[in-house]
Amino acid sequence: MSNNGEADIFGFELAATWKPFPWCSLWCAYTFFKSYFERRPTWYAEVPEVRAPQNQLALRSSLDLPHNLRFDTALFVVEGLKVFKQVSGYARLDLRLAWRPWGDDRLEVELGVRNLTDQRHYEYKDEVSILSSRIERSVYAALSVRF
Repeated sequence: MSNNGEADIFGFELAATWKPFPWCSLWCAYTFFKSYFERRPTWYAEVPEVRAPQNQLALRSSLDLPHNLRFDTALFVVEGLKVFKQVSGYARLDLRLAWRPWGDDRLEVELGVRNLTDQRHYEYKDEVSILSSRIERSVYAALSVRF
């Protein structure tokens, strides 16, 4: 068994942050990823050429609200994958509401939801589903104390 595979991989990411108001921050990023396999490993003739989405877009916002509240949103749009099994593209929306009672980061209480737009989605599927990555919708609460 040997691994004589060769590949060229390249990509880039563009990101920008904008603060239109003192209480509002916006952030966006676009990522492009491309791979070309010249020779595949001899141990497995059907290794897929792409294991990462070619196009990804991320949008985030953070709003400082009255009474030391902060509302954060994040939207991720990801192109599908062609691997051993097809993985559909998806859009994921995350929301978070945080409260800092003293206005600093010593104490923070937060509630959030991840993957609001879909009950579940795959980010990767392998041939035998051992390494498949299925992301479920989740709701969480957290208490952070910093000292």
